[in-house]
Amino acid sequence: IDLQQMYEKTRESLKGVIIYEEIDDGLTDYAARTRHRIISHMVWNFLPSSEKDTLLHSALDNLNISYRLDKAAFDSFVYSDRMVDSLSSDDSKIRFFERACRIDPDNPYVQQHFARMLVRIKKYTLALNTISQAIELEPSSYILHHTKGYVLQKMAESSESIDAGRRYMGQSEKEYQEALNMNKTNPYCYQGLASLYLAWAKRELSEHEQTIYLSKAEEIVDEGLKKCRDKESIWIESSNIDKYLGDMPNRIHALEQAVSDAPSSVLSRYLLSKAYNQSGDLQKAEELLKTIIFDAPEEYRSSLEYAKTMLLLWKPIKEAIAVLYQSTLYGYSDYHYVSFLAGLLFLDSQFSESEKVFAESAKRGLINAERICFRPSEY
Repeated sequence: IDLQQMYEKTRESLKGVIIYEEIDDGLTDYAARTRHRIISHMVWNFLPSSEKDTLLHSALDNLNISYRLDKAAFDSFVYSDRMVDSLSSDDSKIRFFERACRIDPDNPYVQQHFARMLVRIKKYTLALNTISQAIELEPSSYILHHTKGYVLQKMAESSESIDAGRRYMGQSEKEYQEALNMNKTNPYCYQGLASLYLAWAKRELSEHEQTIYLSKAEEIVDEGLKKCRDKESIWIESSNIDKYLGDMPNRIHALEQAVSDAPSSVLSRYLLSKAYNQSGDLQKAEELLKTIIFDAPEEYRSSLEYAKTMLLLWKPIKEAIAVLYQSTLYGYSDYHYVSFLAGLLFLDSQFSESEKVFAESAKRGLINAERICFRPSEY
């Protein structure tokens, strides 16, 4: 059909959802886009997993990345962990990335994200092969070497054999160091090394070897804090070390520094609020969580922590429910959130609403939603 017919046929059915936006200044070239990203997120999340698979694979098959907008869409699909993870099966995710690699074969960062996805589904050997191919395309990229270090770290952590794990750990350390040598001021290289040393210290090692790796973790954190301008990720890793050692005051101090360095970071504020809760400083936790909910209401983990804090402060259940309802967009896809919200609704005698919450999670293929993650006696 011609353009005029297309407008006529879609005018009513897409009213309020689609807007036609000028994309070339003065050339009256228009593209159709969703009126608001939240709407598109909601529509996407309400689709059955099988339909998401069909749409996403079909969209990828019909993109031509020689066009600017198609390339932008391609990048948005491939680089979005949340989008890729919404696919229904591991096989579907692998097929998606195999297709993406064929579409843009000379782009090492497509393969990097492919490798990271393979780590998430615990296919470590395939992930290692994939990131190694990416490095062959661009050997001077510290980002790719960092990812390879991360893949090898996961192989070291998951290895049943200490000897095999130690071999992977050494290879991971080498890749992280390679990345660090390429960029001495990148905080993620220091954070990666520190997380590697901490993870290895948690293995069943001798007390002497465990102490060595904990010391190495502390040393690399100290070095990173001296050399990096952006220290947030390093402070967070420092707090993980303190958490493992059981040093709550130092952990809180590290997270406070992370928030100071990146005051708008949701992750730093969320972790600090959890530390405040664990230390019993509920008022500080509540104040901090309130800022997150205001800035990023879609961050359902923060809403979940805020609701728990409110209950610990003996606030009404209805107020905690109201906080959780702000984060249903992504919360319905997590069984911790679903069980907590449904549990509170049940306690508040809103039985039909509780059933609706479970029904929403079932639509998204969640099979563990009725797991017990909330015990009223704790509150």
